[in-house]
Amino acid sequence: MPDTKVINPPKRGLPPGNVSIAAVGDIIITVDFLEQMGTDRDCRQLQELLHTADLVVGNYEGSIIDMNSFQGYPAALSGFGWLITNPDAVRGLRALNLRMLSRANNHATDWGRDGMEMTNQYLRNAGFAISGTGSSRLSSREPAQVPSDIVELGGRAIAMTSWTTEVVTDSTASNPLGVIRARPGVSTLRRRTFVRAGPEAYNVVKELAEALGIANPLEFQIDGVPVINILGNLVEIDPNLSPPWAIIPTGEFDEHDYRELTTSISSWSHFTDFLIGSQHHHGLYNNTTHVDEYSREFAREVVDRGVRLLFGHGPHRLRGVEVHNGAPIFHSLGNFFYTNNTQEYVTPDEWERYIWRVLNRHLPEDQRIVLDPKVTSDADFLDWIRLRIFWSEQNFRSVVAFSDYQDGALTGVRFYPIELFFDRPENPRQWRGIPRLTNEVVGTEILDFLNEACKQVGTSVEIEIYDEPTGRQRRAMGHLKWTE
Repeated sequence: MPDTKVINPPKRGLPPGNVSIAAVGDIIITVDFLEQMGTDRDCRQLQELLHTADLVVGNYEGSIIDMNSFQGYPAALSGFGWLITNPDAVRGLRALNLRMLSRANNHATDWGRDGMEMTNQYLRNAGFAISGTGSSRLSSREPAQVPSDIVELGGRAIAMTSWTTEVVTDSTASNPLGVIRARPGVSTLRRRTFVRAGPEAYNVVKELAEALGIANPLEFQIDGVPVINILGNLVEIDPNLSPPWAIIPTGEFDEHDYRELTTSISSWSHFTDFLIGSQHHHGLYNNTTHVDEYSREFAREVVDRGVRLLFGHGPHRLRGVEVHNGAPIFHSLGNFFYTNNTQEYVTPDEWERYIWRVLNRHLPEDQRIVLDPKVTSDADFLDWIRLRIFWSEQNFRSVVAFSDYQDGALTGVRFYPIELFFDRPENPRQWRGIPRLTNEVVGTEILDFLNEACKQVGTSVEIEIYDEPTGRQRRAMGHLKWTE
């Protein structure tokens, strides 16, 4: 990895005075939700809150497909589910004041390159600036400029570049080489895992890899030390590791992607006034608050090279927040919308997925379903998946993060807790995954969870209780506390 750090300040920075940029996490939507949110007071007040920001950014995860005109087909491999959004849903995102969206994630090519392009066209036509996909790897990394109609930003050159460390085999964009054409796709920061394993653990891994046929070659040696190659990830025996069944995983980013991204960011910082970075990263331990150290190092690197706000997403739950060189780094903002249980179309591949058959066989009889689209509705099937795979309360609790600036300098970071209707008594399927502001009790629980996550990266969250404007509800908000 490059050792030299080139610190490039932005050209002009943000406009003078007060500016607030709000960031949200993963946006997984299916159908038009706007009228439904309008019937709930907490949803309406979330919308009003978002309109107090000068700019709102987020990560759109999925494909916007009009089945009446789509000429493509679902990809053979998905980012774990072929996410699909009805085109009518796009207007709701604009109504929530979202204007810049990342497209670099593991679901960008669920419906192939045709689906990727149709999605991009729908978003651009609706007035969104999008980044993270392109006709080549270099073009997929190019920053998108903030829409010119946002007058509050004073005509400044504010841009966003996006990348993902979660890579579906065929989604990665490539650059041309000689007569070989570039491949359209996603901006990636490919990662690999290196595992030191004690003798007993190594032998178990070797037996599993051999039985599953996922290691090729099964075993080779580096400087006389046995190593197993599992899908590009290496497991090395360490005879001195204690206990002998221990494993110690570490990760690293692909050196080509690392160099290309950091060099490009250094260049772009000369041509933008304020550069936003978006990173989709599950990490070594998905579904936890753990932040990989190599990921933290990369985040600081891109800040040193010119990114002034970095927001992360991917693991579907909150992770810690830190500040480096005056730039906030949100390691994961969890979910903002999570409504894939109500999507209108389910692919044959999803119905035939092996994991669902195994799960179904091992469930109590009263919890099983018939895995046949002729017998079970798409809605029942998707809700069955949701309640057994993505059941954790933390997948449905998150925050909207406001970064506040005065004359271009970061002065504070505010957190407004949201919950995504995991258990609404009336019609839970219809509401599950839609965000709303929380009450004081739930909000405090969310901020306590975030505070524990922040402690892992050396920051903390101070909780403030406030009355909403109508006086009908007390809510909790958080303030990031940090030292540099």
